[in-house]
Amino acid sequence: MSTLSHETNAHNPGAKHENGSIESPHGHIKRRIKQALLLKGSCDFISVESYQDFINLVVNQHNRRNAKALIVETRQTSIFTAAQDNRLYRSLCCC
Repeated sequence: MSTLSHETNAHNPGAKHENGSIESPHGHIKRRIKQALLLKGSCDFISVESYQDFINLVVNQHNRRNAKALIVETRQTSIFTAAQDNRLYRSLCCC
């Protein structure tokens, strides 16, 4: 086996001990939504759209804290994706 080889492992949904980096943020946002609902004083919404607006507000408030890191990560991801697309295009067109 090469030292650069990569072995994948599976993540089982709900198994927090297997991959906390996935499950932990999910739990955090659920707690934020629950707290926001408690502050609102009701879990009732007049429409699905008003519920979605409420969820968007809670998520956006949280994301504002991480906006700078998110911008950097998004930029790096788009550069990586563009490089992948370019390699794929060359492999398909330049046989």
